Amino acid sequence: MEGAPRHYGYSRIARRRPSAPQVGTLTTYQRGRRFIREVMAGLGAHEAWTHSLLAPGDHERAGMAGGVTVANPLVPDEKVLRQSLLPGMLHALAANAARRQEDLRLFEVGHVFPPPDDSRVERALQGRVEPVIGERELLAVALARSDDDAMSAAAAWSVLDDALRVAGVTLTQGLESWPGEATAAGLHPTRRGLLVTGDGIRLGAVGEVDPEVLLAFGLDERRRVGWLQLDLELLLGSTARRGDLAEAVSRFPSSDIDLAFVVDDAVPAAAVAETLQEAGGDLLEFVRLFDVYRGPGTGTGTRSLAFRLRFCALDHTLTDEEVQQVRTRCIARVTEDHGAVLRG
Repeated sequence: MEGAPRHYGYSRIARRRPSAPQVGTLTTYQRGRRFIREVMAGLGAHEAWTHSLLAPGDHERAGMAGGVTVANPLVPDEKVLRQSLLPGMLHALAANAARRQEDLRLFEVGHVFPPPDDSRVERALQGRVEPVIGERELLAVALARSDDDAMSAAAAWSVLDDALRVAGVTLTQGLESWPGEATAAGLHPTRRGLLVTGDGIRLGAVGEVDPEVLLAFGLDERRRVGWLQLDLELLLGSTARRGDLAEAVSRFPSSDIDLAFVVDDAVPAAAVAETLQEAGGDLLEFVRLFDVYRGPGTGTGTRSLAFRLRFCALDHTLTDEEVQQVRTRCIARVTEDHGAVLRG
């Protein structure tokens, strides 16, 4: 190739400035990924870059099955393809804690490699041109400040939800059986939730790292580390363009009330919130958990969940009687469905 101009003759080649008819630009996915990084930095999180290869046993310590082992690893202690960003992030937190940098927030955008299922292997054996090992790009956020917990992770998701205008994603604490996958592995049994799209696709998990997992990675089990992990491809695919979603705005004032219920520790907060949403009906604009209390007045094995409810109508100002009726209905439903006691 290099000799062609020489044989043709350099003097015979016309002099003209090179031009680029197509200007390079970022794809929609790349722009979304950059925007997510900006949002995470705005939450005070530092971006981390952890290894894609883990040590044998890292997955098991994080409460998940072992991953795919590389045949020719460069380092003996790094030979298992990660299927979650949790082990690497916990290693990063432990390394910082060893240097007395415990009060921090980290996030990472990285690829994971789920173990192949039988159908994928079968297709490969049949000669199908398809990678045997899958690959997904995830976003992980570890919130390890002194005041962080599962609610901090839920708040981080709420910020992303508002910034990206994600459509049709709900937070559920897994009222059905939890799947044996890496989506929510390593999280506290009663302080975790799944983010599910309207089509039933698991977008990710939000919650708090289990104390036993923290201890396994050399961290203080008394710490509370909020955790958020999302599938970026699914997340950006669920994003609605600005202006596509519009809701009617009432011209009439709203009415806010706070309700606190004492429930058993085994009752998920999301289940209570869902019951309130159903009981509130069309007048309920939103319901949000704003406080969790354990201590004198709640009893052993129970906790107090405080919710803020906002009621509003599109065509009139709600009367005190209307608000009281809905309030009574909400209290009755939560008491009946979850054995809760209204806290005065």
